[in-house]
Amino acid sequence: MRVLQTHDKRYQPDRPFEHHALVDQKKLAFIVGLVAFCLPAAFWIGANLFGGCYRISISHFYYAPFWGGPFIGALVFIGAYLIVYKGESPEERRLASIAGYCALGVGLLSTDGHGCLAPEFRARAFVTFDRPPGGELRLTPGQSLESHFLLQSHLDILHLISAAALFAILAWFSLMVFTRIVDDRHRTEDGRLKPVKVIRNTIYYACGAAIVTVLVLLLGLTLASRFLDLDLTRWHSNHGTFRMEAIALYAFGLSWMVKGRFFNFVLRDRPG
Repeated sequence: MRVLQTHDKRYQPDRPFEHHALVDQKKLAFIVGLVAFCLPAAFWIGANLFGGCYRISISHFYYAPFWGGPFIGALVFIGAYLIVYKGESPEERRLASIAGYCALGVGLLSTDGHGCLAPEFRARAFVTFDRPPGGELRLTPGQSLESHFLLQSHLDILHLISAAALFAILAWFSLMVFTRIVDDRHRTEDGRLKPVKVIRNTIYYACGAAIVTVLVLLLGLTLASRFLDLDLTRWHSNHGTFRMEAIALYAFGLSWMVKGRFFNFVLRDRPG
C-alpha cells in the first residue's frame, strides 16, 4: 500500500486507480497520538479497578495477563506508523523510521523483572514450571520467579536503549519538526504567525519540554541505581516511574493529536 500525502508531487488526482491506496497521515497521526495518550489511563484503570497489579512502570505491563497484549499491540501500531511516516524531508523520514523500530523494541523486548510489588499476583511471562505426576503446578524447587524471565538481563538493556532513543526522537519532533513554518498558510498578510499556529507551537514546545524532562530524570535515576547503588524502593512504591512515563506519553500523544488537528476539527489552518 502506498502512503502518500496530498502535497506529494507524485499524487495525481486524475489517476483514480491510486485513490484507494491513499492514506490521510494527519488522521493517522491523531490516532497514534490518541493511542499513546490513552495507554497510561487504561493501565491505571485496569490495575486499580479490575484487580490487576499496579506495576512500577508502564513497560512492566508487558507481563500483565490481559494488559500485556494491548501494551505490545499499541507499541507495534505506533512503531509501524512511524516506520512508514513520510515527513517533509529525508532526515525527518529516517528519524521517524528509527523511532518506529525503537517503538517495536520497547514493545517486544521485555524490561527487567515483573514490576509488581504485591505479594501475590498473576503474570504473563516466559516461565518454566514443573508439575509432578498428580501434584500441584509449581516453580522448579530452589528457583525464584524472577529467575525464569527469558533472557531478561540482556533484553532489559535493549529495552532501555530503545525507550530512550524513542522518547528522544519524539521530543525532537515536538520541538524541531512540528514547530516549523513550512508555507504561507501559517502567516498573516503582514508576515506575522497566525494565532492558531502560535497556539499549536506553544503546545508542541510544552510537550517537547515535558518529554525531555522525563527522559533526563529517568535516565539519571536508572544510571544512579545501577552504578551508584541508589535505593529506589520508595520511588517505586510511589510508582514514580509509572507517573513519569505517563507524563511523557501524554505529551507524546497530545503533540501528535495536535499534529493531526483532532481529525481536522480543532487548531486547523484556515485560508486568509
